[in-house]
Amino acid sequence: MNRFLLVVVAFILLASCKDKDKALKPNITGRAGEVLIVMDEAMKKDSAGIYLMGLFGQSYLGLPQDEPVFDILTTPPSYFDKQLKYFRNIMIAEANGNVEKDTIYFYESLWARAQAVIRVSAKNSETLSDIIKRNEIRIVSFFNRAERNRIIAYNKSVNYTYITDEIKNQWDIFINLPTGYNKNKSNARFTWLSQETPSTSMGLMIYGFKYVGEGTFSK
Repeated sequence: MNRFLLVVVAFILLASCKDKDKALKPNITGRAGEVLIVMDEAMKKDSAGIYLMGLFGQSYLGLPQDEPVFDILTTPPSYFDKQLKYFRNIMIAEANGNVEKDTIYFYESLWARAQAVIRVSAKNSETLSDIIKRNEIRIVSFFNRAERNRIIAYNKSVNYTYITDEIKNQWDIFINLPTGYNKNKSNARFTWLSQETPSTSMGLMIYGFKYVGEGTFSK
């Protein structure tokens, strides 16, 4: 067996071990859009805690009603047990003199499958607040991406093949639509799909128009 083949085999074995380890992990808990912040009571009242709560609690842009970016749950480190470690989105924040180096780490599937975990550590609250401010876009985007990937994975698992095939044939695009969507109206240039439940109404509209070029800009 030559060196190249040995490297390929080793890579396959390593990837297989990682996939097996991920498959053995439990499922995540919590509802979509929830984030669990692990911090002590003192931090909840200081600058870092207040800023962190405001970061996740800010209004989501573009919605017709006021809704926070994430629904926030908090717990002190002493109550962060094995069951809570399976939560879908976890933000661990710590500030104390025992911290040797100010750090922020991003983890995927750390304790459970499809899990997103961020741990930020600093020597004091002021430094912790500064780290959060400098990384706020990365923090929110990390959890948003995790939620989006979970939705994509779910839609693929319950794909409504009949509607998906019709959309592909008519529009030459592929969309994973879960079961429950109905085609309300459709013609050569417009398609309206929706999923109606007693508490929600979700609609999807696809339409086409002629491409006439990039156009010009005039003052």
